[in-house]
Amino acid sequence: MCLSQSGIRVSIVNIPKRIAPGSYFNLIFDVETSSTFKEKMTVSLKVPDTWEVLSKKEPETLIGQKKVKYIFSINTSEFSPPGTITSRILISTASGYRIEKPFQVQVLSVRKIIISPVLLPESAKEGDSLKVEYLVENRGNIKDNLKLEALGGKIDGKSEINGINPNESTKIFTKLLIPEGETNSFNYTFGIKAILKDSLKPITFTNSILVYSKKIKKTELYNRFPINVGFWSTMYFVNKKATYGVQADISGNGYLDKANRHLLNFFIHGPTNFNIPFLGSYDIYTLRYKYSKNKFMSSVQLGDFTLQLNQLMENGRFGRGANIETRYNKVGIYAFYTYPRFFNEQKTTFGGSLYFIPNPKLRLSIDYSSKYTQIRRFVWVNLVGLATNYRTERFNFESEITGSMYSKKYDFAALTKIGFNIRKLNYGGNFIYSGKEFYGYFRNSYLLSNSISANVSKKVSLGVNANIMRLNPSMDVINFSTSPFSTNFMGYAGYNINQNSSINLSYNWQKNEDRMEPKRFFYQQEYARLAYNLNGTRINIWYEGRFGKAKNLLTLDDPSIIRQNISNVIQPEVRIFPWAWAGVYLQHDRTSRFSAQNILTDYFYYGASLRLPVNNKLNAYFNYRSNYALDELTQTQSLLYTTVNLNLKKHTFQLLGGKTLIPGFNASMQNTLYFVLKYSYLLNAPISRVKNLGNIQGQISLTSAGLKKEGIVITLGDRKYVSDKDGKFYFKNLISDKYYIDIDKASVPQGVIANLRLPLEVDLKGDSTKQINLSLTKTGSIVGKVFFVNVDNDERKSKPSVLIKVSNDEETFYTKVNKDDEFSCKQVKPGKWLITASVIGGNQEDYSISDATQSIEVVEDNRIEVDFTIENYKRTIEFSPTTFNLTDKRENKKDFSATNSSYKKFNRPTLAVPKSKPNVKNVKQTKKTARNQNSKKKTNYRLIKN
Repeated sequence: MCLSQSGIRVSIVNIPKRIAPGSYFNLIFDVETSSTFKEKMTVSLKVPDTWEVLSKKEPETLIGQKKVKYIFSINTSEFSPPGTITSRILISTASGYRIEKPFQVQVLSVRKIIISPVLLPESAKEGDSLKVEYLVENRGNIKDNLKLEALGGKIDGKSEINGINPNESTKIFTKLLIPEGETNSFNYTFGIKAILKDSLKPITFTNSILVYSKKIKKTELYNRFPINVGFWSTMYFVNKKATYGVQADISGNGYLDKANRHLLNFFIHGPTNFNIPFLGSYDIYTLRYKYSKNKFMSSVQLGDFTLQLNQLMENGRFGRGANIETRYNKVGIYAFYTYPRFFNEQKTTFGGSLYFIPNPKLRLSIDYSSKYTQIRRFVWVNLVGLATNYRTERFNFESEITGSMYSKKYDFAALTKIGFNIRKLNYGGNFIYSGKEFYGYFRNSYLLSNSISANVSKKVSLGVNANIMRLNPSMDVINFSTSPFSTNFMGYAGYNINQNSSINLSYNWQKNEDRMEPKRFFYQQEYARLAYNLNGTRINIWYEGRFGKAKNLLTLDDPSIIRQNISNVIQPEVRIFPWAWAGVYLQHDRTSRFSAQNILTDYFYYGASLRLPVNNKLNAYFNYRSNYALDELTQTQSLLYTTVNLNLKKHTFQLLGGKTLIPGFNASMQNTLYFVLKYSYLLNAPISRVKNLGNIQGQISLTSAGLKKEGIVITLGDRKYVSDKDGKFYFKNLISDKYYIDIDKASVPQGVIANLRLPLEVDLKGDSTKQINLSLTKTGSIVGKVFFVNVDNDERKSKPSVLIKVSNDEETFYTKVNKDDEFSCKQVKPGKWLITASVIGGNQEDYSISDATQSIEVVEDNRIEVDFTIENYKRTIEFSPTTFNLTDKRENKKDFSATNSSYKKFNRPTLAVPKSKPNVKNVKQTKKTARNQNSKKKTNYRLIKN
């Protein structure tokens, strides 16, 4: 509050604490005096130069009042710098009293980057090379640094922009090669990905253009069914002795009709050469047929298949048998019979499910299974269960309850899974219980798992996990995994440094027990963990460090003895070539967890990797690991693994090799070296003849004198047809599809084009002939120049980019003004056009274009000259000893004045157009030009006779 000699006080009633740049707000304040107002009073504001006072509401009566209210509407600049801005209320009276009341508003920080292409072709052909110019604009209010990546191409030049200020723009270029497609035309999407400094989410700007094929896809006279025919050649070494085997590998999957109602799938892989399941050496024979129409679906499958009835009964049992499923509308039934192949404790199994799907989110089912299972002896076990599955975008719920019965013994199992996310909070919980006499997928098991995490900010997350797992799953031996008993509690904090790197801190308490006999580990440990991850364009790094203490519960000594527990793992990977990554693996553990004598022991593990993503046809991967900790060998682990993949259209080659450690297998089968060569050939077998082929018939017509219809080359992809003397052309035996007709420019005289936009899309239907007409006409041209006014020498070095738009009711095209301030548009069809000039970039508001849109008329074999004048606005600052004027940038806004010697006065300069335009030739004008000059509207174009 500021008090003058006359006792005037100012009280601010309403003002926002925070505002976004470019928004407006209302300032409401009261002005009061201890007695009454006896003279007139001038009230105004002193705000930043780029802000605008939109309106002012004053009291209707001042004299005689004790308290009056003022309301100002203020518009902030889109590029106001962030932070606290101090402005002032200025009050002056006729007798010379002055009062100044400061007020503050915090401007928020806004990051807004816009990337847009300057010019894009409407279409392109396969194999074309395009260079696309993009304009990068900072429409936020802070200075930003960008890292750019091209989507579908590469950056031509520097990929980083260091320091782009608000309301500034810069240009970048990308190069891209249009790929080949599977159809005669497709939309190709490409663009730019911008990564802001200290930002986790990249900004993606995409565009698409129509691409049409250089080659018409081969007219297929038959409907075909895809079949892959190949073989596997396997070699493995046990105790340095080699064993060989060869298997046929044949598969097919596709529809048998055009309506996609009859689906057939089959797989033949065999015979079994030797019993090493992890190599996929066992035989598989399966056949599946499915019919669907509208709300009805029915399928039948014979041979080998994986049974997944539900998670408590059967959840991945591989066997040989049959299954059938039928569904109408929302109700379906499923039945099966199978004989397990890789679980010797179970024989004949059959059952089914009746399910109801009231909507896409909810599924309800009643399930039944009966199996001949070994429980000290083979007995029949019957299981009946209910299952519910409900899923939405933010919430999912699964529940199952199943009862079992054998030899008059009853038990049950239950399962519940819940997950949801509410704003920044995420929760996931799993619960499984099965009784001692329950013989489904689990027996005598329980699992309790809960996790809660919260995204505190865009970079910080916090969470806690609690897991108690004691599961006894009845898995097939081909799953190659054991399930240790474990208890784990963890609290963690994660920090995303940027989009490519993160750091994680956690504190863990664990208790792990091996289920195999004899037990290889049984320990309890607690430790602090630090993890760092970096995924860069040239280097990837993974580091994990653990420091804590452990108890070895298998020790022959006192198991209460606590030992030190330290672990460090680092895994860097470097890009040595654009198509090659090389990495190493280093691990050191100092622990007593695996020592029967409870002695601290140092363990060292090392490895190396090589990735070769050469292209979409060839890639390879190699990985070596010296060994694994004992508690990592509860699942299959590879000491050596390599794969090479080569795809040559219909031919596919794959070479696999390695050494593998498999839990549960005897020592003679461990650490065996194997190689597998796979080959496959895609055979598209004909199943029926294609009907309904179509034709395209066309006619060349002329709208200008002196042109010929004969000898015009019409192209349809790689097909060409030369028009006859009557201007006719034909394309026959085409399948129903979209095609693009074009004219070979070399076959028409210079300055002659089609009256319609090419390439011309033709939507050809089957068993029909499409008639098209290609009309040719002579053209004119447009040339022009841009004159800059009030631009000094320094500014001319960074003149704005100017885009020229030429349009009529049917089509629009663009061109750019070159470095000499000139532009041209060749081969423009005769007729009336609108030509528009516009400034592009972040500084459009600093320039004004006189006659920015002009109407012109293009005449055959003539050239039109068009001029544009662009003025640079410059604000002048004058100091006045008596007045303070706030001038709104917008016209017709009221000014508010106050007496103060330090206040600024803003004046917009007048347009200074030179008396004669420089570098413009005196040209001879035709009669048509003279008629244009006699028209009432002034024009800036001239018609030149070629």
